[in-house]
Amino acid sequence: MNQLTIINSIIDIFTGYLTNIEQYDAIVIPTNNRLLPSGDLRCRILRKAGAANPQVECNRIIYKITQVSVGSSVMTSGGYITKYLIHTNRPRLGQGNEAKKLMLATWNL
Repeated sequence: MNQLTIINSIIDIFTGYLTNIEQYDAIVIPTNNRLLPSGDLRCRILRKAGAANPQVECNRIIYKITQVSVGSSVMTSGGYITKYLIHTNRPRLGQGNEAKKLMLATWNL
């Protein structure tokens, strides 16, 4: 695990299976442009958050803004697992400008 400190905030960057995620203030998870449950990681985290609250918030956000563009993020409560979930619409391979989109997705938080 690597740590990065930005303005008195510690960011842990790791790969692998998420365990003990309750110890973090916020978790960044991948999403699609409609904030729908899709993908194994996103679905597991939303289930662990419980009571569907983060997904209900996602539905309300989409009702207002229609979609989340690639490289953009939205934040909801974290349910039972953390204070916040940051839903990031990540770039997909083959759509072009992947490096720029990845950089935007990382720095738009």
